[in-house]
Amino acid sequence: MDEETKQKLLEELRKEYRVELKPLKEAKFSIGDILTKYNDKILDNIGKKEYHYRYRESLDMAIRRIMCLHYGVWNTKDIPVDKRVKFREDAEKFIQDFILNGKEI
Repeated sequence: MDEETKQKLLEELRKEYRVELKPLKEAKFSIGDILTKYNDKILDNIGKKEYHYRYRESLDMAIRRIMCLHYGVWNTKDIPVDKRVKFREDAEKFIQDFILNGKEI
């Protein structure tokens, strides 16, 4: 095997190794996965048993807007990289505590 082929294979292995160490869900910021996780529970909780995409869109936008206002930004893209993990944790806590369990602010 020539040196160039070895280097290409080595680079491919390095790329695979990095992906395994840092899964895409952790590497990329997305509030959508949290909203998707709780959408059905929230819709059941507010009495919307039938599926309608507008319910989900409205719900997603409302939660995003509340969390962004809490962090003092206009859009989730404006959240600093170092605060994104905390943002996701706070969003999930907000959904669990205030929307699903009815806790007062």
